[in-house]
Amino acid sequence: MIITNSNNSNEKLFHKKLSEEEYTDLSKLLKKDEVQELIKLNYIVPSWVHTETNKTDGSNNFLLTQLRPTVLTYSYEWSLNMLKDAALCMLATVKKCLSFNLIINSNDVDSILYLNGKMQFSNLLAITEQTPNNQWPGYQDFLKGFLFPLLLSSITGIEVHVWLQSYNKGVPYVDINKLLKNNKEFKSMKNMLNLPDAENYKAEISLSTQHNIDQVIDMLTDIITSLEPNYSKQELHWNAYQKNNDYLTNDVKLKEKFLLEGVKRLQPKKIIDLGSNTGHYSRFLCNEVSHVVAVDSVSSCIDDLYCSLRTSNYLNKITPVVCNILSPSPSKGFNLLEYEDFFLRLNTDFFVVLAVMHHLTIPANISFEQFVVLLKKLGSGGVVEWISPDEDMSKEELSKPKNRHKIYDWDQFLSLVTVHFELIDSLTLHGGSRILCLLGEKK
Repeated sequence: MIITNSNNSNEKLFHKKLSEEEYTDLSKLLKKDEVQELIKLNYIVPSWVHTETNKTDGSNNFLLTQLRPTVLTYSYEWSLNMLKDAALCMLATVKKCLSFNLIINSNDVDSILYLNGKMQFSNLLAITEQTPNNQWPGYQDFLKGFLFPLLLSSITGIEVHVWLQSYNKGVPYVDINKLLKNNKEFKSMKNMLNLPDAENYKAEISLSTQHNIDQVIDMLTDIITSLEPNYSKQELHWNAYQKNNDYLTNDVKLKEKFLLEGVKRLQPKKIIDLGSNTGHYSRFLCNEVSHVVAVDSVSSCIDDLYCSLRTSNYLNKITPVVCNILSPSPSKGFNLLEYEDFFLRLNTDFFVVLAVMHHLTIPANISFEQFVVLLKKLGSGGVVEWISPDEDMSKEELSKPKNRHKIYDWDQFLSLVTVHFELIDSLTLHGGSRILCLLGEKK
């Protein structure tokens, strides 16, 4: 897959090489008014096909070109409501295609992209004319990639991204049977969908010609719509952090002013808000730049942010990502090429790292040197917040026996950070226990 910029400098394009047969099929598909209508309605990613002449031998290269998200994210970096919306998009697209006498042969979770604030279907090569014998070939893909992880997460409280990180393409039926064999909700769903007995391990999950596919889609839509997150009190504690922290109102205003002036001074294009919580500062800054990537390890916080974006003017300005920076998504899949490393996809040039450093450098035992290297990966400049060792959380962690030799000192941090960055400005807040640092590229 080749990636290039489009005419709009904020957008990038996927280019996929096609065979001549694929090119012919997609040309016919994209000429259909119904397919163009699905693109306009944001069910399908904007797509077109074209040819390029090979300068070496004069032969034609056939290409499928599609809009690429500003920041590409995968299903294992989504919150529950993000995956729900992806599932509902898939179901709606399948149903729309059926009404046009088309069928989607593959419905795996990788067929959906989070693009411009919407979940959209991208695997156009999977769309073909419907025949009596292929009612819904992608039915099993859909259950594995969408319904099963959503159901597991809603019932067990283990986040959807954990299931999808573990299973990649989706949770196999044999495993969900093991995990939920005694659960009444799961048993009821199995009956509704006529899924095979757990003991019959050779049984294939498929729709027979006797099934009414529209009814099955409606049933799945109702099941998925009804599923709710099952977050713990510990997770939900962080959702209220922005409202319940002990910052003085004036400190918040000063922090916002410092951030805004820093962005205007350095004029970045794309910001990463690491430890974004529910996105207060992501929303505050997003109109100053082309895009903000809001990253937090707490799925419930990203869920809150995502749900708030649905009805806001920031829908295509912020990309929410569930990611623990201590274990960011690596390159993975066949030959490590199917899924890109988290940092390769970022391409941010400014970082906002507020109230994060002490969580990494004390309990996680990340050194100041390692932390500064992380900042360099995130951008050539940005704002980082120093938390004093006298603050409650820092003091509690530093008092633990395992941290008794830990050096957590402002002067040491400053000496290391200024090796890689220029300290442009600073602001002391919270009675002297917090310092905001505006860092720029080292000259």
